Amino acid sequence: DGLVQVTTKGWNAQGVSAWNGGGIELAQVDVLTQGAGSAAVSNANGGGRITLAGGALRTEGAGSAGIAQTVGTIEVSGPLVIETTGTDSPGVTLSGSGNLQLSQTQIKTATDNSAGILVTNASSQGTTLTLNGPLLIETVGKGAHGIAASYNTALPVAVTSGSSILTHGQDADGMRLTAPTGDIFGWSVAQGASIETRAENADAINLSADSGSVRFETAGSLTTGGTNSHGVMARSPGGEVEVGNTGAVGRLILAGA
Repeated sequence: DGLVQVTTKGWNAQGVSAWNGGGIELAQVDVLTQGAGSAAVSNANGGGRITLAGGALRTEGAGSAGIAQTVGTIEVSGPLVIETTGTDSPGVTLSGSGNLQLSQTQIKTATDNSAGILVTNASSQGTTLTLNGPLLIETVGKGAHGIAASYNTALPVAVTSGSSILTHGQDADGMRLTAPTGDIFGWSVAQGASIETRAENADAINLSADSGSVRFETAGSLTTGGTNSHGVMARSPGGEVEVGNTGAVGRLILAGA
């Protein structure tokens, strides 16, 4: 029931990983990985179930996410801090058919192209993301979005009340949701949540569906501080755009609707 400490230093050396249906259940954790391609927690190669009661996940190497989830289930039941300092190192990556449940999670990334949460599922995959309790995300680098997702998850995703997303870098949107084909739907920001960007070309919410429709609901506070940075930017050349209950501070732009 005590603190579990894990440190790895080599390349492709994950801190905690489940394969081929394995199960790992840990109390409070303190995981540090220092090599490139080394996630603090990962589920791959058949996956399994990893349960964490909370703690801290830190990575220092390039391409090293705090959590890398592709298959199986990762469930965090208590407060968790995720920090990445290597290049191209998102706080969380989620793809394939992975199921990720986060509770009271704080995510900080320090470099370019290191999103807080990066979802890269395809349109036919069953990725699920559940946010239980406030989510705090802060990114510093250029192109480091707070949450970036391609296509939709299998179930709706709500950024809950008390959550905060803050980006400091250029071209770093608070939430960036894209669908190269099909529609965008099932994402929302609850009242009492806030999204803020502070650099140029950084929208609070950026929505793009090249051939489908966009449906998004937000009651949160949206603030942008840089030039050419919109509260909500929604683009759907081939369909309709519906952004409900918008709490944007700044410009609301609906392109191609």
